[in-house]
Amino acid sequence: MKIAVIGLGSMGRRRISLIRSIAPDIEIIGMDANPQRCAQVATDLPIPTCVELDVVWGHLPEAVLVCSSPASHKDVALSALDRGCDVFLELNLVSDGYAAISELANARGCVVYQSSTLRKRVDINFLRKRARGRVLTYNYHVGQYLPNWHPWEDINSFFVSARETNGCRELMAIELPWIAEVFSPIMRVMSLSTTASDLGLDFPDSWSLGVSHENGSLGAICVDVVDPIPQRRLTVVGEGFHVEWNGTPDSLLTLGPDGNLVPVPVTTRDYSSGGNYAPMIVEEAYAEELREFLDCIATRRPPEYSLAKDAEMLRIIDSIEKGN
Repeated sequence: MKIAVIGLGSMGRRRISLIRSIAPDIEIIGMDANPQRCAQVATDLPIPTCVELDVVWGHLPEAVLVCSSPASHKDVALSALDRGCDVFLELNLVSDGYAAISELANARGCVVYQSSTLRKRVDINFLRKRARGRVLTYNYHVGQYLPNWHPWEDINSFFVSARETNGCRELMAIELPWIAEVFSPIMRVMSLSTTASDLGLDFPDSWSLGVSHENGSLGAICVDVVDPIPQRRLTVVGEGFHVEWNGTPDSLLTLGPDGNLVPVPVTTRDYSSGGNYAPMIVEEAYAEELREFLDCIATRRPPEYSLAKDAEMLRIIDSIEKGN
């Protein structure tokens, strides 16, 4: 099998390394419009690389991983689907291409897999099982300092500084899918926003959200790109129920029989990605997505997390940014 990876930034390189560990027989070709990235990947990984999409199609890949900036996903995906390729989409922040992608995928009989990495986390799965059917309240803070996301490049050269694909929007797109699964579908969001930094951003850098869910659960979510300490801090409470989580599998605490908080023993095959990433980045979840994508290709089954579900998450985020 031959897979093309479009976009050789940090996520593209991560996906290449994971494919090699999961399915070493797969042939990989990489593409990025930045020649320096191509040269680095060709040397470090190494795989054949190119700077033009038309060269990729000349290699006749059977599947494509779209790891470029979110604003480019639509065009790359449609080009790949038109050639009969199955498609893996990284986190998407722009929904205007969903209908066209779905229509062409159905016409060509292709798989389209939308990444939603936190849904594959073992700690999130614990929360999903424990919260099922309960009416709960929760407080959740997600914070990171935007210049530290990619410290090797200026934020103005990175898509998170653009209004339509901004950093707070990305954090919401990462978090809301699993929140909607754990606490039941989101019915309403009330929001406040402000700018608490001197980063010169064209969007609010801090949001406070009040969320109501279908089953009656209520949540308070704070999202920001100004916190110098990368973190996820979650407290969930209900009658006879208390869970705390600080974003890593070993930080889960739950109510013990004596009324005290006790650690939850969860395991994952590869805990942290290391390198420039924070400890709350769990590599195994990214690998699990690729395993599922390859299985969907082999069995021709549709992915559990559909484009329609992701489009609904982006619709909610759009309403938040527009002030409901």
